[in-house]
Order: sequence, then C-alpha cells, then structure tokens
Amino acid sequence: MFRTNFLAARLRSRLAVFMILLGVIALLPTTAWASGSLASCDPNHVFHFGRFWLVLPTGSDDTSNIQCAFDHAATERGSTLLLTAGTYNTGQIAVFNFVGTFRGLGTNDTIIKTLDRTLNVAPLDFFVNPPTPENGSNPWPSIFAFVGGDVVISDLSFYSTPNVWTTGWTWAELGTTVYELAHAFVVVGPVVPGQAYTEANAALHRVRIEGVAQDGTLFGYDPISAIYYEGFYGAPYGQTLPLRGKFEARDSEFTHVAGGTNLFNLDGSRASITHNRFADSFEGMDLGAATNTVYEFADNQVLDNSAWGLNLWGPFSSTTLLIKNDVVTGTGMGLYLDDTVTFAGDMKCRLLKNAVENVSDVGIYLGQGVTDCLVVCKSRLDTVKNLGADNQLVGCHPVTAGETEKGGVRSRLHRIP
Repeated sequence: MFRTNFLAARLRSRLAVFMILLGVIALLPTTAWASGSLASCDPNHVFHFGRFWLVLPTGSDDTSNIQCAFDHAATERGSTLLLTAGTYNTGQIAVFNFVGTFRGLGTNDTIIKTLDRTLNVAPLDFFVNPPTPENGSNPWPSIFAFVGGDVVISDLSFYSTPNVWTTGWTWAELGTTVYELAHAFVVVGPVVPGQAYTEANAALHRVRIEGVAQDGTLFGYDPISAIYYEGFYGAPYGQTLPLRGKFEARDSEFTHVAGGTNLFNLDGSRASITHNRFADSFEGMDLGAATNTVYEFADNQVLDNSAWGLNLWGPFSSTTLLIKNDVVTGTGMGLYLDDTVTFAGDMKCRLLKNAVENVSDVGIYLGQGVTDCLVVCKSRLDTVKNLGADNQLVGCHPVTAGETEKGGVRSRLHRIP
C-alpha cells in the first residue's frame, strides 16, 4: 500500500511538472529555449524559459537553488519564479527589487519548510544593513526577505520546523536575545533618492503560513510574524524611514504565529487585509504608526487568539481605518485600539459590523487617543470600552470596567520588527 501511494505521488508530481512545461512551451517562441538551464544555477533543478524560472525540489537543502533563481529573475521585470508540487527545505533567501510573481501550485501541493537545523543570523541590529543569505555577512532572522520591488506571492504553504532555532538576534532597545525567527516573510524598502521614505509593494494570495507553538519563545510561537510589511530598515532603531507602497493579503491562512500580517511605520501606503483566516495565535495582526495611509481589515476570521484579534498602536495621521465584517474569538480582546494610539490630521475611523461577542475580554477597546470614530456593532452583546472622545457607538453594549490590557506583553510586541 505504501509503495502504491508513493508511486502515485511521484506520478502526480511529475505530471504537474510536465503540464507546467507544456504550458510554458505553448506560450514561448522557440528561440526562448536557447538559454535552457542556467550554467550558474543547478542545471538539474533550476530551469529558465523566457521570463519563467522553474525550481524543482532536491529532497534536501533547496536554499541555493531558490536564491539563484531569484537573483536572475530579479534582473527582468515581470518574471515568474515557480515552485512545483513537492517539499522545499530552505534557509534564508534575500531578494532585491524583484518585480514579478513567486508562486506554487497550491497550498496543498507546494510546501516550503525551514531547514531542520539551527540557522545562523546576524546577532545585533540586523535591520540596519541589507539582508544576505545565511552564508553572507548579515543573515536576517527571516526566511524570505524582500527589499524593494513589487512581488505577488501565491499558491503555496510555508511551515516552520519544530524545535529549530536561530543563533540569536537582538538590538539594544529590545533588551533580550531572541532565538526564534522574526519572520517567515518580510517586506522592506530601500530609500527613495531625494525622499524621506522607503518603497516596496507586495501581495499575498492563497498562501498558508503555519508556525509552531514552542516553549522558550517571546510569544509562544515560531516565527513571530507570518509576514511583516514595514518601514524598519536601513537605519538604527528609532531612525528608520517609513515605508510607502501597496500591501495586500487575501484568501490566506495564518496559524501558530505571534502575528499574521503585521504592518509598521507606513506613509502614503494602501494596505488591504481581506478574507483571511487567523487561528490559534497570539494575535491576528497589528498596525503601528501610519500617515496618509488607507488601511482595510475586512471579512477576516480571527479564531482562538490569546491576546486580541487586531491591535492598532502608536500615532496615526490623516489615515483611513476601515475595519468591517470580521469575526474574532478567543481568550483576549476583539479589536484593540490601545492607549498609545493618537489621531491627528484628517482621520477617518470606521469599525463596522465586527462580530466580537465571543471573546473573553472586552470586544472593542478605544483608547484615550481615539477620537471621532464610528463604531457600528453587529450585536447588542458586543462590548465597547470607550476612553476616547467624540466616538459614536451604534448598537453596542458600552462597558466601563473589566477589561484586561495585558500592557507588559503589548509593549514588547510593538518593539519586534
């Protein structure tokens, strides 16, 4: 029986590769085959057809093959780096200015796993300098680090390997050394010449990211963030420039991580997080510090969170916040606009029809700096703790006591990139 299943699996895998190649051949002129496999990459596992790069799994360490394919694909805009059906084992990948698609054949078919060993990382202030692969001078605690560019990541799964650590990383203000991964994926931007911001674009479609519950970690999970889109690169802590661009995550799943689709230090950005499932994690996501940004968190399920479904923190200026039709359950809060939040400029804040009645703590928390926010509750059972000014509550159950702020945990989370 085992051998029958094994042969069937191999046949499906080879058939998938064959069908991909047939599709590529049909799309490309015959002259595109002149390059064949690249001499600088493994010719048995990395193939190049026009703007398509196909990487086959080796069954062992696939890091160098994926890195090589990205290095070449980044030289031509509109490239597609394709992973076929199978399992890929990888350490850190650093990608610069890639404009194109990184995709698999589906979340149940294309699997990426972290290497089953300790990963070497830069011990101090990794974010100050560009990321490198593990054998370089500055490996980040991130499996995929995208710097600049415009990438769409789709149709694949990422899994952390249990009981695997990094060599440890920190910065002075963090106050502790961390041994789990910071990110499965991270997106940062290079400084735009003559401007006071960095720039990058990224989208996540039909992706599953599953960490592991692990003792000895800051928040109980490895990695800390499934994906982080952030202005946290190229300068010392507290001096990093904001990030501008577009970020989208939809139809994806995030499990056993501290945070799913976190955002930080944005300026002039658009972020849309819709139709995702966050489960069995510390939080769904958090957004900290945004200016002239449009943020949408809609039609998501955040299930069995231990801290909160969504956390907004830090200063916001001339930003639109649209949070609607989400379902949050768990032992923590629902929507947490905490006491570090301040509003300035032309703010628009709308919390509409979010199902938060099945959390153990307060359903919606509006901190002292939250002002002029419209909250339309889905149920009369939705509790709202309103410490701000001029907020309008419709169909809600206001409360004045009984919330748990978890302040110590919160403050540490906000300092993790």
